[in-house]
Amino acid sequence: MWWSSAASVFAIALAFTVLMTPMAASMLTRWAVVDVAGERSSHVGAVPRGGGLVIMAVVVVVVTMVAVVVRAPVWTVGSAGLAAASVAFAVLGGIDDRRSVPAPVRLVIQLLLAAFAAAAVAVDGHTIAALIAVPTLVGFVNTFNFMDGINGISGLTALVIAVSVVEVGWSHEGPVVVIAAAVAGSSLGFVVHNVRGGIFLGDVGSYFLGASLVALSLAAWIGGGSAVVLAMPFVPYIADVAATLVRRLRRGADVLRPHREHAYQRLANGRWSHMSTSVLYAALAGALAVLARVDTAVAVVGAAAVAGGLAVAGSRIGEGVS
Repeated sequence: MWWSSAASVFAIALAFTVLMTPMAASMLTRWAVVDVAGERSSHVGAVPRGGGLVIMAVVVVVVTMVAVVVRAPVWTVGSAGLAAASVAFAVLGGIDDRRSVPAPVRLVIQLLLAAFAAAAVAVDGHTIAALIAVPTLVGFVNTFNFMDGINGISGLTALVIAVSVVEVGWSHEGPVVVIAAAVAGSSLGFVVHNVRGGIFLGDVGSYFLGASLVALSLAAWIGGGSAVVLAMPFVPYIADVAATLVRRLRRGADVLRPHREHAYQRLANGRWSHMSTSVLYAALAGALAVLARVDTAVAVVGAAAVAGGLAVAGSRIGEGVS
């Protein structure tokens, strides 16, 4: 039953997002919410950003429809807190899209939102999950934002992680499956338009997806899912960001300055296309999730190989890069 329901939610979210994204692009352009090419950019000209607002809206609407029409299972305090925090992260990202919020202020607000989610999880009695909620939420929201630099990569990676959550948790009667299916469908629907470079997620989208994916994984783990299977799809993004940060710190570069030194940027601005690079990262995430299902030790070795490969790919720094 839950698998068929997840498939329906996925299809509805996909269709809604495909239809609504062009309207959002027109609206954002009229409001001058655009991304002008800069040092970190992999595009030229001005492109409407903030398309992630569609993903958030579709997920909220579809999940609400399921809750009202189908009478989905009752939410716990923890799952409701995680969902609310994800939406709040998106609101913060949306404000940053409209008017830049200073980095220290953003970080403080992110910590407060993550602490709220952790407190909600603690109310349900899940102490360990509550303890890791703050660092994982804040850490991956920013990781996801750093990695959202080429067409298709965020939508496809979010699709893989969300589908992995559905697969892990589909036998459990809880909102996690419905939300994950909605996130997966909406992410794919956004990719349809994003691959052509007509609209970007913006911080509203990267914050919402980053927070939602962590929140869903935590909820699935609390529900009895395998921590290893749930964690593995996150490895390519985390490995890329970690290797890039270490590399820049060792060179004494300003880590807060925009740059194009991530492995995915090196690939996409080299011999690979945006789409090929995006598919590679999504495929690596999916392969690690599958390996974790087969054998934990093999998955760990695979994760180390992926991390090492991305570190090598990103280490080919050209002259004059700071």
